[in-house]
Amino acid sequence: MKQENTVINAILSRRSVRQYTAEQVTQEALDIIIQCAVYAPSALHLQSWQVRVVQNRDLLQRLNNSFVEYAKGKELKGSAAR
Repeated sequence: MKQENTVINAILSRRSVRQYTAEQVTQEALDIIIQCAVYAPSALHLQSWQVRVVQNRDLLQRLNNSFVEYAKGKELKGSAAR
């Protein structure tokens, strides 16, 4: 099968990342990702979502710790349960 369509290529080559590097995402890459998110479809075209981009390591750690404290003793579903 000839794969010239970029959407098909993206679907066929998709993967899940389980480990991350300490390298920051470039502003150019973030801009592209955010633009894609803005153009992505949403339920009933309501776009009832919000996006936060945090690259400050200390703030990320504080957010993570806050969530862990919040989650203690709660029965969470999906990936949050891990």
